[in-house]
Amino acid sequence: MKAQTLIKQWLSSPAHRLIHVFFIATLGLGVLWWALQGQTVKAQSNLVLSKDNGVDTVTPGQTLVYQIVITNTDSETATNLRLTDVLPAHTTFGLASDDGGYKSAPGVVTWPVFPLNVGEQTSRTLAVRAASSLPEGYVLTNTASVSDDGANGEDPAPANNTDTASSVIEWPVVYLPLVLRNYAIGPDLIVEDIVIGDGNIAITIKNQGKRPVPDALGFWVDLYINPSPAPTQVNQLWDPIAPYGAAWGVDREAIPILPGDSRILYLYDIYYKPNYSRLPVALRPGDIIYVQVDSYNAATTYGVVLEDHEMSRTEYNNIVRLIVDSYMPLNPVTSMQSLPEFPEADAMPERP
Repeated sequence: MKAQTLIKQWLSSPAHRLIHVFFIATLGLGVLWWALQGQTVKAQSNLVLSKDNGVDTVTPGQTLVYQIVITNTDSETATNLRLTDVLPAHTTFGLASDDGGYKSAPGVVTWPVFPLNVGEQTSRTLAVRAASSLPEGYVLTNTASVSDDGANGEDPAPANNTDTASSVIEWPVVYLPLVLRNYAIGPDLIVEDIVIGDGNIAITIKNQGKRPVPDALGFWVDLYINPSPAPTQVNQLWDPIAPYGAAWGVDREAIPILPGDSRILYLYDIYYKPNYSRLPVALRPGDIIYVQVDSYNAATTYGVVLEDHEMSRTEYNNIVRLIVDSYMPLNPVTSMQSLPEFPEADAMPERP
């Protein structure tokens, strides 16, 4: 009886309650510590894909150009990205940038695998032609998907790895006579003007197309002085065919170029590339000058920008010819060392 009384007194004492609270708290902290063991924030890549063709409606027989943009928004490089695009039913494959390959069965375009660093963005372009017999109101749906090999962790949001662009067939109201042939909607770069004077050369390039020149990759402009033979197509650099010439890399804040907008290039401006240029002391009467915009990209047959005339396979319009009519010294830069240094673009096609 005395032992029972002592036990009751101990259980109701402040010391016992304090020890009880301490035990429970210690047990809780131990469980929390155990649960947190091995729980670390893992670096991973989060791919985000978006696509657009710039139009809500399309006419039968029209070419649609889809731009697919992939961004790595997380904290780890994505490796071995695989990009596929399921073509809409009742369309014909036209072109795919960056060596995209088309298989008619099951109607899918697949691009070669590629990596994407943290914060980087890249784009691919795809052109298809709608069947000419499609009825009014038919919806063309195009879906693209991207995934990586998971080497740096699973994508935390796989739902944004896929995107779909839809366009509704709308028959045009035709007032005869009207002929639609090789109709395409895209950017269209031209050399609008060449001005020689005051020891300099000013070249105006313009986007006369209906879509912007994208900013995913910069493009080259080549100037040829007395070339032989004359340039007639893309991937003809000035150096192999002309004794003198110059090159500009149109990049950084010069792109994108919206429809109707122009850019002016000068000798020795921030886009001028002295390492890829060699100029004479002066231009003389009778010298023949050519300028080509979007002149080089060894990875394609159309340069960097897939343009209207290249999609519809009409006449190439990226080259302009000029004959010099008077003696014009070309003033060299007084001191190349005194010019500010501008960084090279992160994305320009490499020249040989």
